[in-house]
Amino acid sequence: DEHENESTDLGHEHKGAGGELAVEKMEMQEIERAGAGDDSHHQLTNDGGNAEAATKRGDDLAGGQQNREEQRELEALPGEIEALEAENARLRAENRDLAEQHERDLGFLRMALTDACRVQEQLDGILKSVADPLIVTDPQRQIVLLNRAAQALLEVVPDQVAGRRIEDVVADAALGRQLATALQPDKVGIKIEIPWPDRESKRPRIYRGSTSAFCDKAGCRAGLILVMHEVTREREIERMKCEFVSRAAHELQTPLTAIIGFSELLVTQDALSEKVRQEGLAVIHERAEALSRIVDDILDLNRAQAGRPLNLECETADPGVLVRERVAAFRGRWGRHRFELQEDRAVTQ
Repeated sequence: DEHENESTDLGHEHKGAGGELAVEKMEMQEIERAGAGDDSHHQLTNDGGNAEAATKRGDDLAGGQQNREEQRELEALPGEIEALEAENARLRAENRDLAEQHERDLGFLRMALTDACRVQEQLDGILKSVADPLIVTDPQRQIVLLNRAAQALLEVVPDQVAGRRIEDVVADAALGRQLATALQPDKVGIKIEIPWPDRESKRPRIYRGSTSAFCDKAGCRAGLILVMHEVTREREIERMKCEFVSRAAHELQTPLTAIIGFSELLVTQDALSEKVRQEGLAVIHERAEALSRIVDDILDLNRAQAGRPLNLECETADPGVLVRERVAAFRGRWGRHRFELQEDRAVTQ
């Protein structure tokens, strides 16, 4: 038992010693690991310091490079400024030249506009001053322009009829058709006569129209121009001429008949008494003078129309004597009619 107890004690001691050794061994391992960690930490510390130093040196190098670049930029800055100033001067000169050219162009445009306005005013003045009605239409017979005479004739306002057909503007349908026919594109150069109703007179006014074409800048036909000239007076004069010729022929025929009749009687009849011969000769002489007066009247009319002066012989005459002479002539010419002459003695005296 004692031996066993000793063995047990030795075993316990051995175990205790082994445990202590194990603990020491573990402590040594911890110390070694700690030492290794310290070495690693020291190495890391050294490496970190080296990195920081390298970084600092890199920063110093970069800073130096940047400083050198900034220095070069500063050195180049005066040249760049000088180049910019030169470019600015060039741009200012170009702007000045452009401004001057712009002013010149504006001046030319103002002059052209002024000339165009002056030409337009002259054209408007010419058109407005034309006494005859003037109508301008496009190829579709739509009204483009009316002068004052045409406005008064058509009794319209230009702003209200611009762009409308001529036949739609004229109140009289028949008259509108005549104008539309005259303004057909294929009627260029024709002359027409248009009777225009007149409110103040029962007789219509007569207008003679003539058409002409006008072209645009390209040379294409742009429309027609109708100019209407009033010929009412001319037509009235022509009518009066026709009546005058008719009456003159009648007046000439009457004395010629008497002259031929009495002269034939005197030539063929030898047994006529002296009294009858004298009466026949007197009639022939009177009718010859009447014929001469008619011829003189015709000649005077021609002279007046030609603008030549008339040779008038003025003398004092008694109206009563002149009237009695004319009545006697009428009685001798128209014996089947009765002519009575009533004289107011107070007036004749």
